[in-house]
Amino acid sequence: MRYLAAMWRCRTRTRVVLSSALPALVACSGAVEVVPSDAAALPVALSAVEAEPARSVELCAELATPSIRHDCMLHGVEHLARRDPDAASGICARIPAGLDADECFFQVAERSRQPARCAQAGRFEEDCRMHAWSARVPHLAGPADGAAEWRLALSEAAAEMGFDADDARPWVAAARFILGRDTPLDRAFCDGWPVPQRTHCRVAGRDLFHDRINHVRDARKWDCEGPPPALLAFTQDDELDAILSQRRVEICP
Repeated sequence: MRYLAAMWRCRTRTRVVLSSALPALVACSGAVEVVPSDAAALPVALSAVEAEPARSVELCAELATPSIRHDCMLHGVEHLARRDPDAASGICARIPAGLDADECFFQVAERSRQPARCAQAGRFEEDCRMHAWSARVPHLAGPADGAAEWRLALSEAAAEMGFDADDARPWVAAARFILGRDTPLDRAFCDGWPVPQRTHCRVAGRDLFHDRINHVRDARKWDCEGPPPALLAFTQDDELDAILSQRRVEICP
């Protein structure tokens, strides 16, 4: 996912300033042999695609560099996927199989909020499914509506989205969302879950605590003179206490 995120930051930067689009694309794509005429044609094509995204294939066809042409088509997909995902998928289908096509279908699934389309995203299929799951969890019934009912809703939603029954990832993501809403961090919430989901929940809480420590360390939010900041507060938990003691040396050497 880090690779996809880094690549997406490149694409986003490209969209912002059309006049510098080609240099940004080349910088993100690495060594690309770019046809000189594309330098002038790309900003014009991107502007036209924004106005008529359904015509992306036609409007981007004049771009001679394949990777630049595909980025132009993807720009149209981004604008079209939410209101007409079938048409957006049709544009993706015109991109030869490979990295660009996989990312294109990923964007269709994400922007249309139709996770079933993740199956077309090739190497990004699992990243796509997890991204869609993380977006769905907050909209499911919460524990306050009944812990058993919430777990059932999670289980049914996970199956609907194609996760295997023994896949820990949807449960870890759901637990992390719930545990991450509050401080102090309280993994006692996990005790109400059956095994193996209970274990997944506790792992999610542990990893969340490590991330909070990383944030405090990197943002220099603890001067070590006083008690740890509120973000690192937790209820009685021997494992988290040991983690904080071990990692305190990174913050307070």
